[in-house]
Amino acid sequence: MKPIRTFLISPYAGKVRRNRRYLLMAMRHSIGKHEAPFASHELYTRALDDNNPRQREKGIILGQVWMRHCQQAVVYQDLGFSKGMQADIKACHNAGIPVYYRSIGKPFYISPATKSACFLFGAILGFFLILLFFKYHNAL
Repeated sequence: MKPIRTFLISPYAGKVRRNRRYLLMAMRHSIGKHEAPFASHELYTRALDDNNPRQREKGIILGQVWMRHCQQAVVYQDLGFSKGMQADIKACHNAGIPVYYRSIGKPFYISPATKSACFLFGAILGFFLILLFFKYHNAL
């Protein structure tokens, strides 16, 4: 059985360090449920300036392009709902993508070694997703 393509929705802006740690836990939680999570807010904030309104909007649009290829969306809600999360939830509903709500429900701490491994994994995953994106568009 193939993993389910899952669009992850969690907070990012504001307390960025905390929210990124939470996102890594959410990704692990999702992977543990036999899902293939995609977190656009982790990927595109590395290439675009989240504090620049134009670049932030571009990142949201790019994330929603990938969202349309997901089979479901999962909202990790332990830290509340941001405006960006609400916009993603609305976009999923508009695209007919089922939205599920989850809580991890435990304090989160990630060791420095795990952070480094997750960062490397995210960088490699992001690189390959971008390669696939360009390969797909060049094939059209």
